[in-house]
Amino acid sequence: DPLLKKPLRDILAVENLFLFSFLPPDERDKVQKKTFTKWINQHLMKVRKHVNDLYEDLRDGHNLISLLEVLSGDTLPREKGRMRFHRLQNVQIALDYLKKRQVKLVNIRNDDITDGNPKLTLGLIWTIILHFQVSLVLLGNLFFTVHLRISSSGFITGKKTTFSFFKKAPRALFAFL
Repeated sequence: DPLLKKPLRDILAVENLFLFSFLPPDERDKVQKKTFTKWINQHLMKVRKHVNDLYEDLRDGHNLISLLEVLSGDTLPREKGRMRFHRLQNVQIALDYLKKRQVKLVNIRNDDITDGNPKLTLGLIWTIILHFQVSLVLLGNLFFTVHLRISSSGFITGKKTTFSFFKKAPRALFAFL
């Protein structure tokens, strides 16, 4: 029965989140790397790109810029060269774009990503997921709320219904495990 599967899936997602918190840090990093790579690839497939190794394939900034373009619908500039300067510049373009969109980046510099720093690369991707995934869910909630509040006659009704982000978020992220 499909109605029984949905609550069970929600319970399993919360249970997985709880169990995830007890993993040793190196295991947690492996799970995050795998999960974030799948999340990125789901979006990059729209522009026929793919990430195999999260830490290596974001170092030149091209996949990072492509990800932000897919998520935002904006077009970003990029350096075409292959020297370290060009890679640093591409990552900086991505970081500057995120800052322009009021995404708070704490202690993440372009050389951290260009050098393949695992912790800071995971932190950057987690920040991007939170910003763009939460934005999409909240925008969907707003649209759904407004849609339900306007009756077929065009008048606003007193009924207000929204989806909770916290019910959707674990399912959305655990779909990639």
